[in-house]
Amino acid sequence: MKSFHEFPNILIHSGKFTSKRGNTETTFEIENYFLDVMLLLTKIRWKWTGWAVLCEILRQSGKRMVIRPYLKGMESLAPTDTKAQALAKLKRNFNATAGPKNWETATPKGKSVLQCGGPNQNQPIAGLNGKGGGSDTIVSFTPAMWVKSDVKGAFGAANAAGPGIKKDEILLHEIVHGMRQMVGVMQCAATPDHPGLDTVEEFMAIVISNVYRSELKLSGLRADHRGFKNLPAELHDPKKFVFKDKNKPTSNYKRLKQLKIQHPNLVTNLKKVPAAFNPFKYI
Repeated sequence: MKSFHEFPNILIHSGKFTSKRGNTETTFEIENYFLDVMLLLTKIRWKWTGWAVLCEILRQSGKRMVIRPYLKGMESLAPTDTKAQALAKLKRNFNATAGPKNWETATPKGKSVLQCGGPNQNQPIAGLNGKGGGSDTIVSFTPAMWVKSDVKGAFGAANAAGPGIKKDEILLHEIVHGMRQMVGVMQCAATPDHPGLDTVEEFMAIVISNVYRSELKLSGLRADHRGFKNLPAELHDPKKFVFKDKNKPTSNYKRLKQLKIQHPNLVTNLKKVPAAFNPFKYI
């Protein structure tokens, strides 16, 4: 693994793997993996939004982020699969993820460690309580997976053309998840005011990625975590986005204030991003 330029605690996997079964050793490599990830990170770094996020990661000098291939699709395949079965498995395992090495230290001290996906999402994981302090994190992401034809096959034509689907957006989204795990503030709490977000963590990643998308002057903003639909047009106004249903028990305003408390330096830098959609200017 090699570090990413001036951010030494971000490490990129070579893309080469060796597996052993009995006396048999197999080596395979994802062609150009390191270079592809490096180029995407460089694109992210040279935008104000990306720079703010990467600097927040750099502040966590005792923690590491490793970016490695997402392999669950390939790992799910069996030699006996028909073509249809193989394609179905690949579609079910079309994803990118970020996960802490230590769930307890990734979670704030005294808080329950919550499940971040699956049927028990938002529910406490038995026996695990937050300790805080932050954790190393692994971002699993394969750039070659996120081409339009494959996205269309996995998510449908509408999603393939939707906001938030580009390779650099997907990578930034997962990096934001990993950043919060490194700081030790991850909590996959529910969002009753907007169930489509799934969790507070998805809100944090989507809103920052939307600021990045706006900085790039791309049309559309991602609405939620249930695909890549466009945010309703009236909420493209960042002030309306912040203050909509402000006084509900959960709201965009409350989540953004939480983000500001947990990442004050990050939010200070995000306020300066020259983007039409920048809700951080209003908190």
